[in-house]
Amino acid sequence: MNRTTAKASAEALRALWGSAELAPLWAAARQRLERNGRVLSGRPVTLRDPPLATRDRVAALLGELRRAGDVPVSLARLDAALRASRFRLGLLEVLEALDGRPVRDRRAERAAARDALQTTRRKLALHPALHDHPQLAAWVGGLDARGLLAPAPGLPPPARHALDVLALLPADGVNRAELAHRAVRDAHALNDDAPLARLVLAGIASLLGFDAAPVGDASARRELWEAAGVISNPLTCHALVLNLPLAGDGRIARRLRESAALGTAERLLLSQVRAEPLDATPLAGRTVWVCENPVVTERAEAALGSTAGPSSASKAG
Repeated sequence: MNRTTAKASAEALRALWGSAELAPLWAAARQRLERNGRVLSGRPVTLRDPPLATRDRVAALLGELRRAGDVPVSLARLDAALRASRFRLGLLEVLEALDGRPVRDRRAERAAARDALQTTRRKLALHPALHDHPQLAAWVGGLDARGLLAPAPGLPPPARHALDVLALLPADGVNRAELAHRAVRDAHALNDDAPLARLVLAGIASLLGFDAAPVGDASARRELWEAAGVISNPLTCHALVLNLPLAGDGRIARRLRESAALGTAERLLLSQVRAEPLDATPLAGRTVWVCENPVVTERAEAALGSTAGPSSASKAG
C-alpha cells in the first residue's frame, strides 16, 4: 500500500469509526490495553450505561443485539470484528489510526524504568566520589528517595553529574566555571541558578556535616563553595561600595577615595581586589554597613551621597 492509499484508508477509517458515539468504546479499549501490556485476552471492558446511540453502534460493530444497562465488550471479539471489516486492521492498529498515537505498553515502560533505575543505582555505587567520600552514601540515598536518580531519556541522572563534580573536591582554589567545565563540559552548569549547583552544594553540605545547604543566602553559598576549595569567578563576582576611603597608592585605593569624596558608588571586581591589597586603616573605629542587595547601596547613594556611612553590597559569580 503506497502512502496516498494508506492516507485515504486512514481517513475512511476515521470517517466510519471516529464518531462521538464510539468514542467511549475506543477510550475504554485503549485504557485497558495500555494498562495490561497490550493483551487482548482477559475479562471484557465495560461501558457503564452508555447512551442509546453508543449501544447501537457497538452492537452493529460486533454483530450483536443491542444490550440494556452496562455493555461488556470482549477485546478479542472486537479485534476479530475489526479484522473482518474492509480495513483488515486489528484493534491496536485501529486505535492508533483513530488517535494518531501509539498504544503504549505502560507495564513494559514501568519495568524498563525500574531496570534503568537499578542499573543507575549500581553504577552510582561504584562512582569514584563515593569511594573517596563514603559519607556521601546517605546523601545519594536521600536523592534516591526524591526520585533524582532516575535518568531522563538520553541523559544521565542529575546525581551522576553532581557526583562527577564532587569527585573533584576538595579543590585547590579552582573557580566554579572551570570546575564545571572539567566535570561536565559546561562552564555554566554551576551558576547560582543552575539545578546542578544546588545538588552539588547539598553534597558539599553533607560532606561538612551540615543538615542542608543554604538556598537564599548568597554569602552562605559562597562560603560553602570556598570551604570545598572552590572560589567565585573573579570576573563575575563583584561588590558595590559607597564612601569607602581606603589607604594606599594603588589604582583601586585612589579611585575609592575619589568616589568617596563625591559620594558616588563604585563597583569592584573580585579580580581587582585580589590584584591590589587594600588598606582599611582609615575605617578603623567606623561602622561599615554590609548588605546583600545592591539596591540598598544604590538608594543610600541617591539619598545621602557623601554623607552616607561606608557600605558594601556583593554579588557572587
